Amino acid sequence: MSTPSSRMPNPLAFLPELVEAVLRPAPAGERVTDELYARASALYDDQAMWSLVMAIAHIGFFTPAALIAKPIPGLPPGQNYSEPERRKA
Repeated sequence: MSTPSSRMPNPLAFLPELVEAVLRPAPAGERVTDELYARASALYDDQAMWSLVMAIAHIGFFTPAALIAKPIPGLPPGQNYSEPERRKA
């Protein structure tokens, strides 16, 4: 007798592939193939798919912001985007 987990695909298994497809530069062609979208939409209803899209969109927003601003690790929010010398002045 098979267990539910052996019959159903893991809904999180494809997430790294989906996120990488979205965030990887693709000068020619589409990033998310129809096959990848079909796999995702087979596992999630419309509301869950849009939640997933919005979560990936947030990653896509904050990654470039962090690359540009170069936050200082270990400092509290609001203080982690300024040079240490400026904070002491």
